[in-house]
Amino acid sequence: MVNEKDRVWVLVGNSGHAQIYESPNSSLDELTPIHEFVNGEGRQHNRELRDFNIGRVHNKNYPRTKGLRPKASPHELVQKTFARELVEFLEKGRLNGNFDKLMLVAAPHFLGVLRSLLSKQTKAMLWNEIPKELNFEKKEQFVDYFHRTHEA
Repeated sequence: MVNEKDRVWVLVGNSGHAQIYESPNSSLDELTPIHEFVNGEGRQHNRELRDFNIGRVHNKNYPRTKGLRPKASPHELVQKTFARELVEFLEKGRLNGNFDKLMLVAAPHFLGVLRSLLSKQTKAMLWNEIPKELNFEKKEQFVDYFHRTHEA
């Protein structure tokens, strides 16, 4: 249960852009942007990120040379690196006592990446998650969205 006086941080993000808002209480009436993150590579396609210098290996029992393929796509690696940057900021905020509750709003896959990187202590402060990608240009639209979803 959330105390009405709990300070809430809301992270709204995707693999290319994220914004952290702060509210002095759980009603989210006063959302103030406190930090913005931009990941220029986050919206690029794998073919734009691909490293064409993939290593080669030769097996004497198999006459063809095979390329070494990474376990994750270039996009997944960029996404995880950006998620680590966001989680590091959240962890510092928790350690400094900047918030009491945390809300994450992100596309379902990116939300899962973020959640997997959170510490146990920060997960315990996770108040709400919304598996939806929101790209609002105006803060008023963002605040309106939260009020509609909290009234339902």
